[in-house]
Amino acid sequence: MTFLASDLLEGRGTGTRGQEIAAEYVAARFAAVGLAPSGDGGTYLQRLPLRKSVLVTEPSRLLLLHGGKEAPLAWGEEFAMGADVLRENGRVEAPVVFVGYGVTAKERNHDDYRGIDVKGKIAAYVTGGPPSFPAAERAVYATPHEIAKNAAAHGAVGLLSIRTARDEAVLPWARSLKQLGQGSMTWLDEKGAPHDAVPEILASAILTPKGAAALFSSSGTTVEAALASGRGRDLDVTARLEKTSHHASLSSLNVLGVLRGADPALESEVVVVTAHNDHLGIGEPVDGDAIYNGAVDNASGTAALLEMARALAEAPRRPARTILFASVTGEERGLLGSGYLAYHLPFPLERVVAELNMDGISTFGRAKDVVAQGAEHSSLGAVASRVAKELDMTVTPDPWPDQNFFVRSDQYSFVKRGVPSIWIKLGFSAREKGVDLEAMNKEWRRTRYHAPSDDMSQPLDLEAAADLVAFNLRVVEIVASEKERPRWNAGSFFGKIRD
Repeated sequence: MTFLASDLLEGRGTGTRGQEIAAEYVAARFAAVGLAPSGDGGTYLQRLPLRKSVLVTEPSRLLLLHGGKEAPLAWGEEFAMGADVLRENGRVEAPVVFVGYGVTAKERNHDDYRGIDVKGKIAAYVTGGPPSFPAAERAVYATPHEIAKNAAAHGAVGLLSIRTARDEAVLPWARSLKQLGQGSMTWLDEKGAPHDAVPEILASAILTPKGAAALFSSSGTTVEAALASGRGRDLDVTARLEKTSHHASLSSLNVLGVLRGADPALESEVVVVTAHNDHLGIGEPVDGDAIYNGAVDNASGTAALLEMARALAEAPRRPARTILFASVTGEERGLLGSGYLAYHLPFPLERVVAELNMDGISTFGRAKDVVAQGAEHSSLGAVASRVAKELDMTVTPDPWPDQNFFVRSDQYSFVKRGVPSIWIKLGFSAREKGVDLEAMNKEWRRTRYHAPSDDMSQPLDLEAAADLVAFNLRVVEIVASEKERPRWNAGSFFGKIRD
């Protein structure tokens, strides 16, 4: 952690020198413990091609047109835009239709587009997804990519997303603007095209509550009333979106090392273990510090990956199945490295039986419980419960289900490809009396998450971290050794969404 989070690596930003140093360091450690290289050309390194897109703010704008009059919205106060990864100059002018949450889910008999025509129009939607949906399903349907795909499938040519109070609680608007200013990235396929882009959507923007009020001003209703009605509606207004983006080509590195399985009958099956090695790089100074070191997020997970690889490589007997240790890049920019890996594995996808991810090893204090993201969706949950019993611990439900952590880290790239996955962290039941682990976690997220202060000078309980690494290690040992292959639980939503 000390090396990976040092100022020398300049915050390990995706596609930067610091991240490449981190990747070379991890590759050297993989070699030292005896993992086999599984990257490009017989090396440990897998290079993924990327496109970075940065919005040019000055010419980019959003105007509302009604009754022959133009009403420009104020950047930052009423609206903002993210960069376009497909085109450097995007423009769309069309009538605006309100489409609720923008979700179509046949299995739940929910269709926000029912009875409305959005062909050739701009769809305006409220972020967050239908509150009646289970948290995990809501998180999937509410991702910007799923919203865009669904809008395009109904014929929309533009999108306006409307922020809510929940968005503000999760990520304040000021921080959202900073993230938008950093631009966006996507990995490129073999044809040089951005992966998962939706070309039918010509332009999009984000509205604040003030901007949404302006959008609805001529409709005779409010956002809240329209959403409560459960019906979409024309808003009697046309919007013009003009977006200018600057594109640049770059690349970044995954690091892949393999520990071959010991059982000839199971050696061809693979368990993938991931942790992302990137962070945010150099950014806006906070108290004079511009390096976003990413000690907990995620030098800790990378350190855990290295330690688990060493422990299993040095064990008297290797597990039955093969284990791919993958130190991936670009998690902070949209699960880029894991997404690329899930489509460019060193072996066929059908051989991957399970995936375990580590992102932000718990360092606040020792706990008597763990939270296993995804445990309820596959047989990996039973493995986690078994390990908890062995270690005199318990598995507790996700205390913050609305945060949708299961779709926000690298395991989700494999979930989307049909692989049972799990992400285990320590819970909040402290071993030491008088310690409020939940309050400590919340305070860390408020003050250090994605901030320069997530460095090695902060309080770190590495005994707690070691507890969690031991727990994860035992889960991997079991999954990689037992004959029964992990499976999705009957009726699991995630077992049905394979690409």
